[in-house]
This record gives sequence, structure tokens and C-alpha cells, in this order.
Amino acid sequence: MKLHRIIATCQPENTSSYRVMEKIGMRREGYFKKMYSN
Repeated sequence: MKLHRIIATCQPENTSSYRVMEKIGMRREGYFKKMYSN
């Protein structure tokens, strides 16, 4: 597919989802301090 980047998000308290993302080779680059919805 020649993708440069795939982005995934999860809530900070959802450690299970974060572990799954690590297991498939993703890495944390940063985090949002606030999330706004319309």
C-alpha cells in the first residue's frame, strides 16, 4: 500500500487499547491535552 503514516487514537485511561497499538508496531508521538467536539 506504500502508506507513509497511519494514525490511531484512544483515551489516555484506555491502557488496553494502547497496548494493542504497541503490539502491532505503533508508537506514541504525542497526545492531545483537550478534545473538542462540535
